[in-house]
Amino acid sequence: MDFQDTSYDEQEEVLDLTYIAPDAPIESGKLKEWRDRRRTLKVVIHPLLNMAISWISIIDIYKNPKEKQDYVFSPEESALYTVHTPIFFLNSCQVRLSNVMSSYFEELQMLYENLEYKFFDPKEMLLGSSQSLIPSFFNRICKSYRIATEDAINEYKNDDEMDQDILMTLVDSYTLLYCVEAIYLNSDDRNYSELIVEWVNRSDPQPSQQDGLEIMTSRTPCLHPGFWSYVHKAALRGLFKQVISCLQQSGIESVEPKAVEVIDTTIDILETFQSYRKSFGNENILKWRHWRGRVISCIRTLKLDNLEISSAFRCLFEIISGDRDAIFRESDTWQECLGALILLNDPLNCKTVKDIYRVYDSVVKGEDSFTVDETLPVESACAALFSGNIPKAMIQAAQIQSGIAAHISDLLLKAGILEEFETNEYPLSLRDYLVLNYADQLITNPDTWKIALVYWKTVSEIGIQRIKTVLPRIPLTSDERTEEVLAFCDQFHLHEEACMIASIWAKELERKKKLGSAVLLYDRVNNAYQIDQINWILFETSLIQGYPANVDQLMETFLESPYSSSSRSIASLLAPYAILNSFYQLKFEGKRCAAAHYLASLIKAVDIPKKYMLLLLAEMLSFLDDSLPRAFTMRDIFDCIAAIEEFQSLIFKEDCIKLFNKAKSYNSYLQNSQSSQNSDNWRHKINQNINENNILELVRLQITKTIARGFLEPDP
Repeated sequence: MDFQDTSYDEQEEVLDLTYIAPDAPIESGKLKEWRDRRRTLKVVIHPLLNMAISWISIIDIYKNPKEKQDYVFSPEESALYTVHTPIFFLNSCQVRLSNVMSSYFEELQMLYENLEYKFFDPKEMLLGSSQSLIPSFFNRICKSYRIATEDAINEYKNDDEMDQDILMTLVDSYTLLYCVEAIYLNSDDRNYSELIVEWVNRSDPQPSQQDGLEIMTSRTPCLHPGFWSYVHKAALRGLFKQVISCLQQSGIESVEPKAVEVIDTTIDILETFQSYRKSFGNENILKWRHWRGRVISCIRTLKLDNLEISSAFRCLFEIISGDRDAIFRESDTWQECLGALILLNDPLNCKTVKDIYRVYDSVVKGEDSFTVDETLPVESACAALFSGNIPKAMIQAAQIQSGIAAHISDLLLKAGILEEFETNEYPLSLRDYLVLNYADQLITNPDTWKIALVYWKTVSEIGIQRIKTVLPRIPLTSDERTEEVLAFCDQFHLHEEACMIASIWAKELERKKKLGSAVLLYDRVNNAYQIDQINWILFETSLIQGYPANVDQLMETFLESPYSSSSRSIASLLAPYAILNSFYQLKFEGKRCAAAHYLASLIKAVDIPKKYMLLLLAEMLSFLDDSLPRAFTMRDIFDCIAAIEEFQSLIFKEDCIKLFNKAKSYNSYLQNSQSSQNSDNWRHKINQNINENNILELVRLQITKTIARGFLEPDP
């Protein structure tokens, strides 16, 4: 990326990122001079971390070669500089919430796939045609999101290092989830009036308990200047139990004795309010109309001597009767007005989402309408939901927090509410875009990188491609971390990436001399080549030093019990060194015949590299000593002769000669150990000036003697 390349400005999709290069050699106040010298900053961004490597370059340096001398780089400008963007920070509470939300997100994907497989094609699914199946299914997930967010809010309020901005983000997320649940994903046993009023009261609790306590603890509550405002607000919010409690303890009868009957009637009306959980049936419609008629009758017959109290009761009756003018007059926000209209004015005609749209339009359009504050993302998003503009709501939700936008868009798309439109210009749906954006943020945080993969995998092709790009770059710090990353590779069938990751960590294990663990890791990803490399490294090391290589306990187990591993490939690939290892052990234990048989099997094996043949033949010298009992059987001797004849026909290569000279001069620990008295080392039996041709002739001579003895003595 070139920050002075104007072609980036022509792209329609612009990334709003701030790059910080604190060490770049640009003096304060001299940016223009720096640019006039035709400098630019180029950068390569790491796909996993919010970091990059940048360097100073010159714009169009090759267009005019004569200008090259005028723009010579200083030493400071020749260095690489670290560039980074502000990290996607999540505190411990947010990390826990992200984990909980991701588990519900995964559950939704799994259940939806099963539902899709058994019942319908989601692209052809209409919300209305599946009302009996879909709402309870999605309502449960949406409610789980909301409850998890509420728990996080309550937990974070008790945090000693509470950040008000983070708390408000959580509260706004909760408000938006509740709004979605109330309008689009409500359960079958609750009507819109109940849910929306509950949403209003949860998102903006009014009237406050503190105000109520202050009013009701005064000597005569009804004379408190805020008493009737408090009562009217509670009635407007559908908090009728609160209104009843206030009227019973108000002391109005001491000011207006005639109000006793009015209070009793009001309490009776409020107690008989029909709060229907299901849609209105014919019988319930008649009951509600009778109840409302009774309220209107109270307005007409209200007669009190105290005009202030009479006016306050009249306003109260107008509110609970659903009078539009009274509701608009007493409401402070469009949310409050909307909830009161749906609950009190016309609950009979609020049966569908379109009815909600209609009531919302009446609140925000007209002469006395309320204004939506579009500068507040949560208010703008909720308003868009009430108007049916789902894409706008999702865009505003992303301003609150990218995670909440991803979860809600996923829910609404699967419920058939958010349209899944794609074009050549925008090949991703809005849901996919929001999910990818959220995952891109999660991957930059060390505590949430695994969660990012959960979201990426739900976006076909692009998401999987990002997983393929990122997994090999996850820092491998332990066996557990490596297992986690490899498990993800298995989950997404990423064999090449798994092989790369396993090889990286296995190399680290090799460096730590944990060869057994490295072999297991290579075998897990079917990397036979690296296991074969380990085998021949150990094989060569042992041949040169004349005793088994030092390996860890797990590797020792593989060598002593080849089939102790569940993988047969490990036993097969380590077989050459396992045989050589057994040969040395038998040799040191004095079991010459068994050791000679193992050695013969290596010499006549066709897959042993020829560069090791000279050292294997040299090992025969200890078993061809005519002063000791014969160790080789005649059959093994003749098999070895055939291998020697084939080897002798080849020209000694440089690597073979180097290995022989290295082994010949190796100062084996056997020379100073007690075991050297019981075990022969061919290095002790030869002159140090002997060369490769001499050693071959010596072996042939000893074999000839052994064959001669074989005709006189039976096989051992």
